[in-house]
Amino acid sequence: MTYRFWLVFFLFFSGICIPACTQTDLNTQDPEFIYKTGAGNATVHTSWGSAMKDGRNCQKMKISWEYLGKKIKKINKLTGLQIALLDNNGITELPATMGELSQLFIFSSKSNPIRFIDPAIGRQQSLMILELTGTKLDSLPAEFCDMQNLELLRIMQNESKDTLQLPDDFFKMRSLRTLQIVKADVYKFHANIYEAGRLEKLTCSSCKLSYLPDSIGYASGLVHLDLSDNTLQELPASIGYLKKLQYLSLQNNKLNTLPYTLSYLSNLQTLDVRGNMISREELDILRLSLPRCRVLFDVEKK
Repeated sequence: MTYRFWLVFFLFFSGICIPACTQTDLNTQDPEFIYKTGAGNATVHTSWGSAMKDGRNCQKMKISWEYLGKKIKKINKLTGLQIALLDNNGITELPATMGELSQLFIFSSKSNPIRFIDPAIGRQQSLMILELTGTKLDSLPAEFCDMQNLELLRIMQNESKDTLQLPDDFFKMRSLRTLQIVKADVYKFHANIYEAGRLEKLTCSSCKLSYLPDSIGYASGLVHLDLSDNTLQELPASIGYLKKLQYLSLQNNKLNTLPYTLSYLSNLQTLDVRGNMISREELDILRLSLPRCRVLFDVEKK
């Protein structure tokens, strides 16, 4: 049986609540999040000293505005850790020791200027949710793709001066269902995006995305696609092959026309094209071809 089976088996019979990982509204800022998720009776440690004192019995920690720096390398001492929410701790790397935590399934880092992720993170096979906000990453290591149970990845407000380089095998992560990249310059996706067989929700917003590969149309599991606030001037016709797509946001791009194949998206419920230069005539035709779809567009000023 797979590692994932035994992981879920263990979490279930330990009375641990796993959130719906594919929801785009996952909110680790919710003060109740850490209490509603995981073992309900576990102590939530709010200082590093308290967590380390509890050692292997520490299951949850939520530490804000406490400088950790290189102390984070000792995180492997917390062998029972399941949920870690870290905020403003002066952390500049995700250390190799993080890959040793066999029960960790949620890790969130906010406002930590992380510049380096150790390749050994690929050993991390329990992690289901990874949230990195306020980082300074230039790239993700190739071994990142070895985290085969990761279901939700969120990278937001990456302030690196260079393009965020995704590994060649990034879309081969077999469990990835939700990918959110916001305010992190990626410019384009790899052509093998079609290999993301379980990907349901993809957000790439404010990423200076200027190009979509034709292969996007073969990411057949997509239900939610948000490409807002980029620099797209055209869309590949293959986007019309996304038969399961229900939500598509193209807001604030540089589009002056849309591929006729959008009319093939019979399950589309919302199409947002505000902030583009698409003619009203073209939009009217599209609305007729998608009668069940709510089309959001700019109202022409008289």
